[in-house]
Amino acid sequence: MDTEPSYPPIHRSMDLEVDTRGRWLVRWTTVVIVSGSLLCTQTVQDALSRLANLDWTCPGASCAPPPGVVHSSFQGDVRLLLPQYRDHFREAAERSGVDWQLLAAIGYQESRWNPQAVSPTGVRGLMMLTNETAALLKVDDREDAVQSIHGGSRLLALILRRLPQQIRGPDRIAMALAAYNQGLGHLLDARTLTAMRGGDPDRWADVRDTLPLLAEPRWYSQTRYGYARGDEAVGYVAGVRQYYEALRSATDEHVTKLASPVLVQTPAKPIPMRRAASRNKLSACLDLSHIGIAPAPRTPGTDGKSADPASFICRVQVASAEQASR
Repeated sequence: MDTEPSYPPIHRSMDLEVDTRGRWLVRWTTVVIVSGSLLCTQTVQDALSRLANLDWTCPGASCAPPPGVVHSSFQGDVRLLLPQYRDHFREAAERSGVDWQLLAAIGYQESRWNPQAVSPTGVRGLMMLTNETAALLKVDDREDAVQSIHGGSRLLALILRRLPQQIRGPDRIAMALAAYNQGLGHLLDARTLTAMRGGDPDRWADVRDTLPLLAEPRWYSQTRYGYARGDEAVGYVAGVRQYYEALRSATDEHVTKLASPVLVQTPAKPIPMRRAASRNKLSACLDLSHIGIAPAPRTPGTDGKSADPASFICRVQVASAEQASR
């Protein structure tokens, strides 16, 4: 009879355990890989770029990007947002004589093409118009993109036409942009201070160096319109120029460069300066019907900021004429 084999007893010499300490690394690696693949999609990239580039410190997107740098979301905005407003920019440009891509660059600098943009100071809309400017330009709803674009276009054309004729070429455009940002009165103050400091008030490079002085009591106390954030105007002009050049590249259209006069220069109507009352002279000056703007006299601001730009222009011209007639 066969007997069952006998085996020696087995004794447990050690406990076997599975090392799970590396599981967290595997899990997080998986999360990173999946997240990375999702972030590669263009839609997510555009959304994150917009969030990352929101201007938290500059109301109305008034700060310029660093020199030579355009927001990473710009190309996405050109592709997704610009087609909604391109025809309106072009139509406004045809009516005002201003390059449509310059208008679009202003709109992007002001609001990132957001018709509902609002700043703490009360300016709002795609082209960031004040209440007074909107009233002058016959803009009923500042948050209506079409009205805002046409209003901003007429305002820039008005400023360009009203600047002293001896300012030409790129200097004229840069100063008009600075006036669009801070008001014509403050630009005129900067030109006056530039001359006082021995610079050329018709040269943007000299006026650009003077504008930041409008925030210093020593200098703005000598001006007519007082304190202004002149450094913002300098950054604003730089930003618009960068976006303008980027738009030219993005839209691949051959248009006149910003270094050339953008506005078709047509002389403004002579402003009658007879010995009538100042109020009548101001009304005559504000008769802007030749560029589609109805007269709307304004009063200077009382908060240290510019009132309506057209009102500033006319009041300066009226005061100069009155002084000359004495």
